[in-house]
Amino acid sequence: MGDSTLDLGTVSGIQTYLSNTPFASDHITILSGGYSNFAYRIKLILPYDGRTTLVVKHSKSYVLAAGQKLPFDTIRQFFEVEALTRVKDVPSSKQLVTVPTVHRFDKQANVIIIDDCGEDALTLKKFMQDGRSNPSLSEEIGRALGEFIGNMHMWGRQNRPVLDLFETNEQGKTISAWATYGRLESTLTGKDDLPVLQDPPIDVSREQLEIIKTLSSERTLDMTSAREWFVMGDFWPGNILITLDNAGALKRIYILDWEVAKTGLPELDLGQFCAEMDLLRRFHPECAESAGKTISTFLGTYSELCRPDISFARRAITHWGVHLVAWVPRIPWGSKEDTRKTVEEGVSLLVEGYTGSDEWVKSSFVKDLC
Repeated sequence: MGDSTLDLGTVSGIQTYLSNTPFASDHITILSGGYSNFAYRIKLILPYDGRTTLVVKHSKSYVLAAGQKLPFDTIRQFFEVEALTRVKDVPSSKQLVTVPTVHRFDKQANVIIIDDCGEDALTLKKFMQDGRSNPSLSEEIGRALGEFIGNMHMWGRQNRPVLDLFETNEQGKTISAWATYGRLESTLTGKDDLPVLQDPPIDVSREQLEIIKTLSSERTLDMTSAREWFVMGDFWPGNILITLDNAGALKRIYILDWEVAKTGLPELDLGQFCAEMDLLRRFHPECAESAGKTISTFLGTYSELCRPDISFARRAITHWGVHLVAWVPRIPWGSKEDTRKTVEEGVSLLVEGYTGSDEWVKSSFVKDLC
């Protein structure tokens, strides 16, 4: 299928690439593209396995960050395909949560062809922001996601071949550690020169910075050396697609973008998801109740399935705080004042999560996990 002269970052390149395959298309829509991956919805000239549309994902060997091209090996597609294929085996009571089926993987061209989740599908983030949810539906979503990620963690824990394979995703481990714990100190000291945290500099005590340094070193080592748990690695509302039936009931939830799936710390899947849902309720008051319901049922369901101990809950709330610090000043969410308050609370969460009492953890945002 591959022609190395084609630019698969363009619609014309993709159309030519597909022309002599079972996936030939007469209409292509750009879904996303420009940073490291390009995604397209293709309308097939002839149905394929009963499908009239599919999604094509092409990866480049870089990621654009702050106007620079940083190396990002396309081996990540191999791990994504392996994850999408293997996670289909995760047990589920209702089969409500799933992943797209992979129909073709072209290693030479760095192309994956997968199921189209539907033109009406919305990311969970957009679904919440648009006010499409309600308390009952939010609880159902939280319960389904808590069951899925809990079952996945337990399934992976008992699956040595999966652990052995994903332990080799060194790029995934490194980028996840750098994007979170690796940026804490430079974010808070002003070294990263983030405008929202300047004029004046954010107030973080020397004692807090020392704790953060220790935490960052410890957790980075934990993340890069983890061997016993399989984790999704990028579990947030932007990678979760929601579809409803004609009556407005929850139809299916799809989990996307498994490029950094690896062996890691399961608490971090929970911390990332909850931190992002927390940001929705902080910066979008209209969906605060729905987001809160999703968080509580998500954690409660996970707790019922996996019975995590207090140390697990501690690491989850710590990572919740880490996510607020590392990501909020880099992604526009709201006013400078509100952003700074959120970062300051993130500092409190990660410091208390790391050093506070068990009683504090049990009364924190992750109380439903305890």
